[in-house]
Amino acid sequence: MLSHTNEQGAPIIVIMGPPGSGKGTQGDLLEHNGVLKKVSTGDILRSHVKRGTDLGKKVSAIIDAGKFVSDEILAELVECELNSLSKTPVLLDGYPRNEKQAKNFGQSKAFSRLIKVIFLSVSKDFLVKRLLGRLVCSSCGTTFHLKSLPPKLDGLCDGCGGDLISRNDDAKEIVERRLVQYEKETEPLLNYYNKLGLLETVDGRSDPKEVYVEIMSKINKITKNHRSTG
Repeated sequence: MLSHTNEQGAPIIVIMGPPGSGKGTQGDLLEHNGVLKKVSTGDILRSHVKRGTDLGKKVSAIIDAGKFVSDEILAELVECELNSLSKTPVLLDGYPRNEKQAKNFGQSKAFSRLIKVIFLSVSKDFLVKRLLGRLVCSSCGTTFHLKSLPPKLDGLCDGCGGDLISRNDDAKEIVERRLVQYEKETEPLLNYYNKLGLLETVDGRSDPKEVYVEIMSKINKITKNHRSTG
């Protein structure tokens, strides 16, 4: 785990990028190697619903009604989770996704722990090709790719042996729609964080192991600078 901690708590790094840029894969690698604990809004939502917390019951009722969880509730969930991990270095994946969420995060206590935003840069054409070849384990959720990251045995997860399936949202029309939504809602946040001096860009087109090495290089540089100025 990252060792740098200040009076605000352990550091937070946000990872951003379009759908298929490899955020989940890199988050899993960083967590598996003990660098940071990955925290995603999906994991937070599922945890609260499973534990039956007050927020979980509220979320469950919203989802059961066929509605989307509001930015305000997401902000409350994320802040609650990050406050509970005040002494744990965190990689925040999938949040913030839009300007409202970024402003909510900026007003939270946890924002003082944010030391960098890592952006995985990948072209649209590359993303479409990558997403159309993506396979996900139906049991543990590990991601593979037919060309760039194939499983050792066709159709089976290397880790748990579960069946590999194509995600429903990886059809070409849905992929392109998700990318348009990303460009409209999330991409503007890059300029927002760049103006704050927090943005670091990593080429996400390389092999996942090479991307990981570049991310670690950025993290080591970031934490070294913070230790020298802290």
